[in-house]
Amino acid sequence: MSFRLGYIQAIVLGLVLLSVCWTIVIRPDPSSAIDLASPVTIDLENSLTNLKSFPISSRRISSNIDHVFQTGCRNVFKNKKKANAALVVLARNSELEGVQKSMFSMERHFNQWFNYPWIFLNDEEFTESFKDGVMNMTSSGVSFGVISKPDWNFSEEKDRGSTEFLRFNEFIQNQGDRGIMYGALPSYHKMCRFYSGYFFKHPLVAKLSWYWRVEPDVEFFCDLTYDPFLEMEASGKKYGFAVIIKELSNTVPNLFRHTQSFIEKYGISVDEKAWSIFTNRRSFGEKESMKLIDKIRINHLLSNFSGGIGTRLLSSLSRMNLPTSFSSKKPFFYGEEYNLCHFWSNFEIASTDLFSSPEYESYFQFLEEKKGFYQERWGDAPVHSLAVAMFLNISEIHYFRDIGYRHSNLVHCPKNAPDELQLPYVPASPEYASSAKPDKPPRVSVRDVFRSGRQTEGVNNLNRGSGCRCNCPKKYKELEDSPSCCIGRWMVLTNDKYKGEKYLDKYSMAEEVKQTLSKGEKLNVKEILKRHHKYPT
Repeated sequence: MSFRLGYIQAIVLGLVLLSVCWTIVIRPDPSSAIDLASPVTIDLENSLTNLKSFPISSRRISSNIDHVFQTGCRNVFKNKKKANAALVVLARNSELEGVQKSMFSMERHFNQWFNYPWIFLNDEEFTESFKDGVMNMTSSGVSFGVISKPDWNFSEEKDRGSTEFLRFNEFIQNQGDRGIMYGALPSYHKMCRFYSGYFFKHPLVAKLSWYWRVEPDVEFFCDLTYDPFLEMEASGKKYGFAVIIKELSNTVPNLFRHTQSFIEKYGISVDEKAWSIFTNRRSFGEKESMKLIDKIRINHLLSNFSGGIGTRLLSSLSRMNLPTSFSSKKPFFYGEEYNLCHFWSNFEIASTDLFSSPEYESYFQFLEEKKGFYQERWGDAPVHSLAVAMFLNISEIHYFRDIGYRHSNLVHCPKNAPDELQLPYVPASPEYASSAKPDKPPRVSVRDVFRSGRQTEGVNNLNRGSGCRCNCPKKYKELEDSPSCCIGRWMVLTNDKYKGEKYLDKYSMAEEVKQTLSKGEKLNVKEILKRHHKYPT
């Protein structure tokens, strides 16, 4: 559309277009360079980027928020107090060999000294050969439980001639056709749903205060010479993990959206640090800030010359691609996305109170109504993780960095603590008398030190090891250094120096821009943006 402009209108339009089209270059802040002495920068994304240039497994992860309970070994025969806890396994009769392998490793590295009971759950009766096979692996008490049909099966399976059952099968088959991992296995969907909502209600588990979930065919590589249940209880911890990795996006396409709906519906107030473990916020960046300033400039010019500007010019300006609102009063979880990080729940040490609480039950029932446990392939790990982030503070979560662990082909094995913090291996029974020698404590490499740019501080921030008599596999890739691992986020968010992500206070910035324009003064955009980017209070 073309139209003729008067002299004043042409001047105004020229000023407007000039204000919109000018650009500004901001030089990088030299303080953003990597510094191991102060490894956490202001911005979470930049911090995570910096971490990639120095292996996380070589870094020290310790703060007032969270740290290992014991560096090196402890005298296992000193404390005989026990928690109301058990080691819990969900297994089939056919998995006896894998269960025995896990039990031997757990007994050898921990339970021979602490004698916590074992609980085995199955959706059918255990065979006598299975019972005999596991009871021969431990001197501790063993219980066997059967999962009830309503707790294991979906309600849609009751009537196999119903439309609901046909739709149930259709969703399962469709996931198989699309190549979603385990999506075509009804039993896997049932397992995830059981762990998400019914595991804690089973009579054998409900009477516990704590549980340690153990999977078939896993390995442990370090001796755990302290009681993790008592340590968590004494430290105010409620959930412990050993692995945090990315979930497959096609398994949980709508889980986070429904979780946000739950938060909004029930007015859940979350701990921002805990929530940030699993979420990325869409930041109001430089580009959006510039657009907002341009919008204010245009409004100022239009208000001063409104009497001389035609309606068609106003209409043309109003259609420009500029922000129309800068409200910041929405809850902060708006504009977020799930980053797919989750605690790998096949290793899980937790308080039963967390998952038996009314809040968690409401969350599970909310998800159950959405039918994502079979219409999608929601795993119990992301469900547990989002619940932990919703209902706990970050200080109530613990990273068991000192526990070496393998599940499938993923391995985390910590460096051993220095020699002076090790103790001789003393078995509790003759069957565990043989023991491989622990790895030697890692040396500080010159290359690692000079990577930091500052020698002394770099050495002080290296991971000198926390493990007790760890015997890591000869050839393995450390999970902490894997691109699929999210431990970098944990390291940043639990650092005592981390203040939170800066945000733009759009209201205060808008007021300063308006006042500056009203006085006829020149806008220093760089300084304005710097002044109004603040830490959360």
